Amino acid sequence: MKKDKKGEFLKGWIDRRLSKYDWFNGVKYVDVEVFNDRGNKIPFYVFYLDKNGYVLSQEFEDDFDSVFKMFFPPGVTWDPIAVWEFRYV
Repeated sequence: MKKDKKGEFLKGWIDRRLSKYDWFNGVKYVDVEVFNDRGNKIPFYVFYLDKNGYVLSQEFEDDFDSVFKMFFPPGVTWDPIAVWEFRYV
């Protein structure tokens, strides 16, 4: 499978941002799936985070969303060109 540079960068950003916490065990892997947005097929980035059962704050998810949107800005019609989700393992 071809490496996704943006996905790898975002995985590294999450690792760097959360590595200061003892409970964080890293991003296990990133899947890039296809998301069907009203007939448009766009990348769907799924980040699998190992967080030892702890809950992440909404603030972290908001920060990540801001960074994600810098890499994948919405199009002229404000439709997303990629979407993301965290799954916790």
